[in-house]
Amino acid sequence: MGAAPAHCRRPCCQLPNVPSSPIQPQKTTGFARPRLEASKLRRLGIDTGYERVVYLDPDSPICRSEGFGPHSRLSLRVGEREVLATLNLAHSGSLAADEAGLSESAWQSLQPKPGEKVVIAHPPNVDSMAYVRAKVFDKEL
Repeated sequence: MGAAPAHCRRPCCQLPNVPSSPIQPQKTTGFARPRLEASKLRRLGIDTGYERVVYLDPDSPICRSEGFGPHSRLSLRVGEREVLATLNLAHSGSLAADEAGLSESAWQSLQPKPGEKVVIAHPPNVDSMAYVRAKVFDKEL
């Protein structure tokens, strides 16, 4: 498969800017993506094994503004600790709109202190897809 024609300006035909050095993972610093804070964290005591799960009310600001639905992957950060978690929605009214419930594994991973808030955001983009696209267009990695 050859490279895209020079006259083509469609995003799908554009080659990524791929460095010639070996692939180095890049560390994501901070939250450059949309995020919201939940004012309260609640330990729900639900054992999900090793899966980290966050529970939100479907009418919470983060679900409404970002369009998160059941089984969405979310990035959770408390202080310097950050984890990826699966979203489950609690329709029963057991969580307030500004409250996030955590499974036991998520609670143990984040170790929130009393009064700490959780920052909820979309997970970081996977940068390695640029390398996959480059390989499709016969570029060396």
